[in-house]
Amino acid sequence: CCFVTFYTRKAALKAQDALHNIKTLVGMHHPIQMKPADSENRN
Repeated sequence: CCFVTFYTRKAALKAQDALHNIKTLVGMHHPIQMKPADSENRN
């Protein structure tokens, strides 16, 4: 499990489209699962 951030929403959605359930990392048995993080107020 890891967390990644993207500068723009567009970049995040593009990465999700390219990787979610498509790319399997070496040594892993299942493809990457990507979803938006829960939003929170960071005041």
